[in-house]
Amino acid sequence: MSLTTNLHRRSVPYLIYWIASTEIKTQVKKALHRLGWNPPKAIAVAEIEVPDSKIANQATAYAMELNTPSIFNHVLRTYYYGEMLAQTYGWKRDREAFYLAAILHDLGISKRFDSPDQAFELDGAQAARNFLLTNGQPDELADLVHEAIALHTSVGVADKMSEPEIRLVHIGAGVDVIAYRAEDLHPESIKAVAQELPRLGFKKEAVRVFSQQAEGKPHSPIAGLAALGFPEKIRDNPYFSE
Repeated sequence: MSLTTNLHRRSVPYLIYWIASTEIKTQVKKALHRLGWNPPKAIAVAEIEVPDSKIANQATAYAMELNTPSIFNHVLRTYYYGEMLAQTYGWKRDREAFYLAAILHDLGISKRFDSPDQAFELDGAQAARNFLLTNGQPDELADLVHEAIALHTSVGVADKMSEPEIRLVHIGAGVDVIAYRAEDLHPESIKAVAQELPRLGFKKEAVRVFSQQAEGKPHSPIAGLAALGFPEKIRDNPYFSE
């Protein structure tokens, strides 16, 4: 697997097209659900299997050490929402690889790894890959985790990747941040995850991080999204008050 080494701000026309087409698809699916066509089934938090291997536990401890409590709960919720969506879609995935990518996907905004000029997604991807290799994991796993993290904000790209683990980090985080693909989950399932893993003022922290990254790294993918109002989309996520 070739590794992503550069990430750049997407063009305004492309992002406008992605936002518009996503909103149309969302509204169509919601309308079909209301008519009784394939509505999402509730999935209990207890049904979600969390990997308990040595490397999974090491990664959890590492993320807890480096991320704020609010961000740590977000990366965990990313895994839970992603797993629920994988069950809903019937996607076969390497559960441990997905967990490692989800739990480590925001290392790039930590004080230790946030660089002055590189996109935080690449900062985090490189940090996660080095962590896994240092702890004896194979290159194939480290590379997959790298790509899932590097591309997790790459709208219109990550969701088209052949590897389900990459798609799931992108979509799982999207549910938690801006309600992206949330219509594919039962509202009670979304609520149950947030009760299990409290948001702790996540909207406010996410907007702060989003704006800080966009201002400090104006050529990064996050800057393009910020320019089109993504901080407002974070605040307006209808499933959560904070």
